[in-house]
Amino acid sequence: MSIEDPPVYRYGDFPELFWDVKPDAVIDRTNLRMIARVLTNGSMEAIRKLVPMDVLLRDFEKIDMPDNARRFWALVVEMRRERVAGRPGEGGHAA
Repeated sequence: MSIEDPPVYRYGDFPELFWDVKPDAVIDRTNLRMIARVLTNGSMEAIRKLVPMDVLLRDFEKIDMPDNARRFWALVVEMRRERVAGRPGEGGHAA
């Protein structure tokens, strides 16, 4: 594994999120259902490890999740997209 390769995680590494999946299976970090589950139920540590920011920014509108989670993550995604585009977030807050 090179420095740029993300670590390989298995569903069994996160039993609190994936109790219903084969524990030895490798997590596909681009799977939108997996991302939705992590964003909705995961700890910040799990989110950092399992949700690639480029996938979240690119595919956010395709991710099916409850409305309350969608509203929260839509704000996060909007602020991150503004930061990537070189525009500071509204309200004078540094993103």
